[in-house]
Amino acid sequence: MKWQSLISMKNLKLAWRRINTGRNLQYKRFFRESYLVYESGAHSHIRELHDALAAKAWIPNHATRLYIPKPSGLQRPLSLLGIEDQIVLQAIANQFATKLYKKRQRVELETVFSNKLASPKDSIFFMERWQKTYSAFQDKCTKTYDRGLRWSAHFDLSAYYDTISHDLLLSIFSPNSKEPDTINTIKGWLSIWSADNIAATTAHGIPQGPIASDFLAEAFFLPIDTQLQKKSFQYIRYVDDIRLFGRTENEVREAAIRLEQECRHRGLIPQSSKFDICELKSAGDAMGALPSIAPTDGRDNAEQLMSATEARLIIASAIGNKPQKVKDKARFRFVMYRAPIDSEILKIVLRLLPRHPEHIDAFIAYFSNYGRRRSIVKSALDYLESAVPYSYVRGELWHLIARLAGADEMRRVRWTPSQGQFSPEFKLFPFPLFAAD
Repeated sequence: MKWQSLISMKNLKLAWRRINTGRNLQYKRFFRESYLVYESGAHSHIRELHDALAAKAWIPNHATRLYIPKPSGLQRPLSLLGIEDQIVLQAIANQFATKLYKKRQRVELETVFSNKLASPKDSIFFMERWQKTYSAFQDKCTKTYDRGLRWSAHFDLSAYYDTISHDLLLSIFSPNSKEPDTINTIKGWLSIWSADNIAATTAHGIPQGPIASDFLAEAFFLPIDTQLQKKSFQYIRYVDDIRLFGRTENEVREAAIRLEQECRHRGLIPQSSKFDICELKSAGDAMGALPSIAPTDGRDNAEQLMSATEARLIIASAIGNKPQKVKDKARFRFVMYRAPIDSEILKIVLRLLPRHPEHIDAFIAYFSNYGRRRSIVKSALDYLESAVPYSYVRGELWHLIARLAGADEMRRVRWTPSQGQFSPEFKLFPFPLFAAD
């Protein structure tokens, strides 16, 4: 990787445009105001960044990590980087995308269906919409089943982004170690970005959240994609969720052994608890559930609201009874970002809210349809009072309360210095927090 090409004004400007047009809305909403401020003087800001990089005077910053609940009860890290750190990371990803463009084209929409690069190569849009490529992924699974490959295995990786080796990642770009100073500088940056303090720095891991990391993760897997594409079995991948198809159980088992060996050679850890080989009964079985990709959902202006009737039907098919819980997360999340204001839907969502902390973003997206609504605020305060253990969920609930609550609801809240946070209490302040309307 050539230093001058990496830090060029052209590459840094393209990096900034791609950050702005990225559809990783869950991540970008943390920076909405910062992006607007930076954009107001983008040319001069990028010029200063370029000059600092050229003088080798630029210093990266550690990420601030948030932890988002997963259905398992564990948490997924989200790494918040400073604006300049995001730009430099994206500039690195731009270089990878240019270098690997032709190699990626050989596997894109053939065996790999995630994070497809946009065309042309210098487009301000970095990757295609995931909805388009996921639809192609489903079609491929169906066609594979129709070809008579009725045995399948689902293969998943544990903490994929966190286990990506910096040495191996950069060797994919520069196998002959050309420009070693540049490579070593990037390794140092990645080490800082993948940790939230200097004591936690390691030689592996990339920050989860930026679209640049999504493509670097694809680049890291490219040698495995290329190897397994040539085999007799069918290999299909969407991020770190992999499907193996064969005509017999043994054929699939041999494929899984080969895949496991390739992964372990690169320091990746297969999730044995999620590995399973089964004989498929239908094309629907072949498609399986939505892969466990990091959510990129948000209120996208391009998405149209559906009718209340349609939304109710989809929700009914996505949840189970006694007790009422989400059983099909893909369908449920899909409808939450598109459902309109509706009293029946709202009642269901409020019942589900405390049972599914992993869907807090989808709940908040649906609540954004509403203005001041006592039932929403009461449910949010009740949920906080239950001592929900996830700080990310508590933060989202407080944002919601701040937007929708009136003076009466806010009197349920008092500051507890020992905990360093607001806690809901059924006590009145001796004075009003806000002036009455």
